[in-house]
Amino acid sequence: MMWRLGKLFSSLIGIELQQFSMYAKELGKWMLKEKIISTGRPDFVALCKALTVWTDIEQFLKIGKIYAHEYYQEQMKEFKKNVDIFYECGAKSFLKKGKKAGGEETAYVHTLKYYMPDIMEITYLRHLSGVGIFTMQGVRFNFVFL
Repeated sequence: MMWRLGKLFSSLIGIELQQFSMYAKELGKWMLKEKIISTGRPDFVALCKALTVWTDIEQFLKIGKIYAHEYYQEQMKEFKKNVDIFYECGAKSFLKKGKKAGGEETAYVHTLKYYMPDIMEITYLRHLSGVGIFTMQGVRFNFVFL
C-alpha cells in the first residue's frame, strides 16, 4: 500500500515501524502466497524472503535479560543465519542499485551484517546478556498527567 501511495519508507513513524517489524514475516509469506508480483522475478522473491526473517532479527535485537542460556545460544546461531539471509536477499532486492547487488547498502544494514554478530557474542560472553541491554527498546514509559 505504501508503494501505491508513493510514500517513502523513511516517512514512517515509530508505531508504524513497530507494526511493520512485528508483521514483516507474515507480510513476506502472504506476498509470496498471493503472488503480488510474478514469483518468477528473483528480486521479488528475495524481498519476500528478507521480510520473513526480519521479524525474528528485530525481536532478537531486543533481548536484554537472558533466562534460558542454552535456548539463547541456539537463538544466537539462528540470528547469524537470519542476518546472512537478510543481507543476501537484500542485496538482490531493496539494497540493489540498478544491476549492482548491494549498491544501496545502508550503514544500518552494514552494521547488522558485519558488526552485530560480534557485538552479540562479546556481550553474551562478558555480561551474559543480550544486545538489547544497549537499547531503549525494552523500556516502556508510563506518562502520568496530574
